[in-house]
Amino acid sequence: MEGISLLDVDTTKQKAAQKRIIEHIDAASILGSYVTIGLIRGTCAPNQKENSESLMVELLKPCVDYAGEKNVCLIIEPINRYETSVINSAIEAANFIERMGNPDSLGILWDTFHANIEDGDFNECIKTMGKKLRYLHVADSNRAFPGSGHFDFETLFEKLKEAGYNGYISFECFNRPSAEHVKNHAAEFIATRYP
Repeated sequence: MEGISLLDVDTTKQKAAQKRIIEHIDAASILGSYVTIGLIRGTCAPNQKENSESLMVELLKPCVDYAGEKNVCLIIEPINRYETSVINSAIEAANFIERMGNPDSLGILWDTFHANIEDGDFNECIKTMGKKLRYLHVADSNRAFPGSGHFDFETLFEKLKEAGYNGYISFECFNRPSAEHVKNHAAEFIATRYP
């Protein structure tokens, strides 16, 4: 939105993205929250994916180190291929964190909308992410409230329970069928599946 990203060809914009992440880490250390690494990472040409990930490791490392000093966790969100070309799946996110040295200050925000597009075997994804999975965004396959599309939430929650997931779960869905429906049914949706 601000025209800055870690993978911008302009190094000034890369540094501005690093600075923005550092500012968010400072705020998160006060609020006791995570910092999401979403589209601020940027995108690249498909044939530049490996080079772009190497650049991202280099540019994100000072932020990860700083987050560790501040007792904050950065969470990388795998985002579908239509929005970015770097770190699209849960497996890619887990591999990226491994490439970064598995620091405690780096985890994964897994979004069911993006997972529906990019991830195959959710059980395998959950196993691979393991303790790196720190946050879950819930939306159906059409980005609406769960039950509006074809996403299998029952199996997902069963597998999360089996894996011992106890992190945050929040809704990132459109207000469909209405904002009232989302507000009135969100707590019940989670409580009946993840007591």
